[in-house]
Amino acid sequence: MDILQKKAISNFKLDKKFTEKRKAYFLIKTGLLIEEGFTLKEALVFLKMIMPKEKVLIQRIITGLGEGHEFHQLLKEKNFNQQITTQLYLAQVHGAFGRTLLTTGKTIEEKITQQQKLKKILSYPLLLMGLMIGIVLAMRILLLPHFEQLFQQQNTQEVSFISRFSIGLILHFPSIFIYFVLGGSLIWFVLNRRLAQLSAIKKTTFFTYVPFLRKMVKHYYTAYFSIEWSHLFKSGCSMQEIIQLMKQKETLPLMQELAVIMEEELSQGKKFNEIFNQFAFFNQEISFIVFHGETTSKLGAELTIYGQDCQKELLEKLEKGLNWIQPLIFMIVAFFILCVYLALLLPMFTMMEGIG
Repeated sequence: MDILQKKAISNFKLDKKFTEKRKAYFLIKTGLLIEEGFTLKEALVFLKMIMPKEKVLIQRIITGLGEGHEFHQLLKEKNFNQQITTQLYLAQVHGAFGRTLLTTGKTIEEKITQQQKLKKILSYPLLLMGLMIGIVLAMRILLLPHFEQLFQQQNTQEVSFISRFSIGLILHFPSIFIYFVLGGSLIWFVLNRRLAQLSAIKKTTFFTYVPFLRKMVKHYYTAYFSIEWSHLFKSGCSMQEIIQLMKQKETLPLMQELAVIMEEELSQGKKFNEIFNQFAFFNQEISFIVFHGETTSKLGAELTIYGQDCQKELLEKLEKGLNWIQPLIFMIVAFFILCVYLALLLPMFTMMEGIG
């Protein structure tokens, strides 16, 4: 039996994967159909008709379900994000399966929208930067040797600091560029190796120390856990039942590690709301929300509202961050243009003064 299951999963991996756009469409349509009263199998059979390009993939999912595989496991094999498959796994417990499918699909759509906006913002300034790099390299190869001969014929003290700086920058630009790329690549490699050795909690905590990521990381994980816990509380799960669900291998490593710590802290007599203070990737307000929700017996509803507010704030901060990127790149391009301008004109003025 185990061999047959492994073979089924192996065959499943050989299929072409869903694109991100089609993942969103698939999840949203499945969620809508389930909300309308379709069973999961009925929804998938219908989707085969309206998604002809993914017909084989959907049939594989139907076959996998018939063989006893879980829906979230089959989607994971199709390269769906583990955060999404975790949400779907928990949704099968708390019952808001259709709504969770809709939410995860819309999350992917929002991610695609932000990526498209980023590409749109970066396309023109990066094109300008590429042209400027080409111009600087051309000046380095074609014009700079002539300016160097000019400066050698003159007293170095007669050449202004700005002129020396501009020409020096262009002269050493290839070396600076190579060192910058190599240094950035080395830092990226070492950082990835280091992060891979850390636990999920330490890895997530690390990103809260990055100034421009700190608040976004806090909002993201606070929203993610608040909404998932709210669904489970609303479905009638106790805190112990939620912890046991979080510890399952189907969930995120971060969720599993959190569950172990929460279980240990609760067994030592700590209250649920007191546990959050030790985790840097949660907003401080969540402990007050949990305390108030437990007092009023409306914890599920309050976590839902707070999680949605965190999602809204996260999107607003992403928008602000994207709006800063383009002006920053334009400033870098303007600096290069100024250097090119000075490198071209100042030597000419110097030469004219020498002639005069």
